Amino acid sequence: MSICTLYVRNLNERLSHQKLRSALEQLFSELGIPIQEIKLFKNLQLRGQAFITLKSHEDCVRAIEHLNTKVIFDKPMDMYIAKTNSDLAVQEHMEQSAYEQYLQEQRAQRLEKRTKKRKSTLQTPTMAKKRKIPGARAAEPHKILLVTNVPSSATRDQVESIFEKFTGFLNVNIVHIRNLALVEFRSDLESARCLESLGTSIKINDTDCYLQFAKK
Repeated sequence: MSICTLYVRNLNERLSHQKLRSALEQLFSELGIPIQEIKLFKNLQLRGQAFITLKSHEDCVRAIEHLNTKVIFDKPMDMYIAKTNSDLAVQEHMEQSAYEQYLQEQRAQRLEKRTKKRKSTLQTPTMAKKRKIPGARAAEPHKILLVTNVPSSATRDQVESIFEKFTGFLNVNIVHIRNLALVEFRSDLESARCLESLGTSIKINDTDCYLQFAKK
C-alpha cells in the first residue's frame, strides 16, 4: 500500500490549532486536493508539526511539489512523505474485514518482536554528552521514545504497563547502567500520540522520569 500521509514541520507554533488547520485546509483546497485528516499536537516537543492524511500517494506528491517551502504565517513549511501511513489511511484503503486482519497481523508482529527482544542481548546506545531538557524545543518525531532518569528498581513490566495501552506499542528495553529506557512504537505518528497524551514527565516507582523522542 502506498503512503498517503504527509509529515509537515516548521509551522508557526505560536498560532492556534484552529488557525493553522484552516490555513492548511485552504492551501490544499486551492490545489483541489481533499484532506482526510490533519493531526496537530499540543505537546511542546511536537509544536509546529503535523501529519496530514490524503486520499492517495499521488496527492501527497502533488502537494509536496506545490507546497513544500511555501511560506505560511512567516515560516516556510518543510513537507515530506511520512514513513508510515496513519491508521485512517490504512482503514480508508481496506475493506473492514481486511482492516481487522491487518490489525491482527500488527498485533502478532508486535508480540513476536517483543519476544525476540526479550531474548536478545541489549546493546547500550551512545548517549549525548550534554543532557537536554525534555520539551525545551521541538524535536523531529521518531518511532522510539527515550525515557531518562529511570530508577534502578524499575522492571520491564512496570514500564510496559505505562505504554502498552497505546496503539502501535511494540517493545521496551531498559538500560539500567544509564538509567534509561527505549520504548518502541510501530510508527512516528503512534509514538507522537503517546507523547502528546503522557507529556514529557512520568512517574516510575515515585521517581520523576522524562520522556522525549530518541535521536535518529
